[in-house]
Amino acid sequence: MKNTLTLILFMFFLNSCSNNNHTKENVVVISKKIANLRKTKENYRKVIKEKSETLNRISSEQPEKYGELKHKYEQIKVQLTDLNLLIETLKNESKINNFDISNYEELIDLSLYSKLLFNNSEKLSKKGINLKNKINSLYIINKEILNKNQREFKSYNERKFNVNSSLVDENGKNIKYINFKLNDKSVIGVLLYLEQLQLELETFEYKYMNSIIQ
Repeated sequence: MKNTLTLILFMFFLNSCSNNNHTKENVVVISKKIANLRKTKENYRKVIKEKSETLNRISSEQPEKYGELKHKYEQIKVQLTDLNLLIETLKNESKINNFDISNYEELIDLSLYSKLLFNNSEKLSKKGINLKNKINSLYIINKEILNKNQREFKSYNERKFNVNSSLVDENGKNIKYINFKLNDKSVIGVLLYLEQLQLELETFEYKYMNSIIQ
C-alpha cells in the first residue's frame, strides 16, 4: 500500500513537471526517483526470473496444466523483451543512461527530445515511431492473450500501453498518449519517461507471473 501511494504521488509529480521550470533542487529529486525506479526494477526482475524458472519446470512436469500458460507467457515475454531492448538502446545511444547529476545544464537541455524521439516539427522521429509501434505490439498481443477474467491486467494494458489513446492532464485537457508521457522535454525528463516505461513493463510481468505461480 505504501509503495502504491508513493508511486501515485510520484506520477502526479512527474506529469506536473514542465520542461521549462526545472531547478537544481527538483533535478536532484528526479535523479533520486530514477535511482528508486531502477532499484524496484531490479527487485522485480529477480522475482520474475525465479517464477520463470519455476514455470519452466512445472510445465515440463505437468504440461496439461501449465503448458498453455507457459505458451501465453512466452508470447508476451517476446514483446516485453523486444521493447526493453529498444529502451536500453535509446538510453545508451543518447548517453543518458549514466548521467552526471552535477551537470545541471546538460540535464535540463531540450535538444535531446527532438534528436531522440521527435523531429523539429514535433512529429515522431523514426526512433519515436519505432518505440510507439513496439509499445503497440505489446498492447495488441496482451489484448489477444488476456481473457475476460483477467480484468486487472486488461485494465493495466489499456492504461499503460494503449498508445492510440488520449490521457487527461491536470487541467482536464485530452492529450495524446506520447505527448502526455513525454511532457517533460528535458534530458532528465526523457530518461525518467524511459525508466518509468521500463518499470511499467516489469510491473506487468511481475504481476502476471505472480498470478500464474503463487
